[in-house]
Amino acid sequence: MGFLALYSEIQKRFRTSWAGTTPVAWPNEIFMVPFPRCPWSRFSIPGYYFRQINIGQPAVIRLAGIVYIQIFSKPSSGAEASALAEKVRMIFNTWHSDVVRCSYARVKHVGVDRHGWYQVNVAIPFRRDEEFD
Repeated sequence: MGFLALYSEIQKRFRTSWAGTTPVAWPNEIFMVPFPRCPWSRFSIPGYYFRQINIGQPAVIRLAGIVYIQIFSKPSSGAEASALAEKVRMIFNTWHSDVVRCSYARVKHVGVDRHGWYQVNVAIPFRRDEEFD
């Protein structure tokens, strides 16, 4: 199983659990920032890596990376962004399926960005182990 199946499973989890909460900027899809201003989010998995995690046979190869969900709200709505970040955290904290296992989410308040949005980032580490003979 490759990265695409893993990516699809993580994306499906977020789409299903987040449905209608905010508009979402998805990778490789056109997105217009909401007007009038209302909260929105961005989903991304910017990279991943493989490494062997054992010695001997069968070889166990771990695919690992981080899911990033960025939450944007009006600067006066920082509490709303925090509540949305908490919702993301609850969606992914220790969630697992047959395809992927997530760890504890990390939340970071970035503050007001250069475009006037209050930003909170949620980072969720994930992994999948596979055996190879």
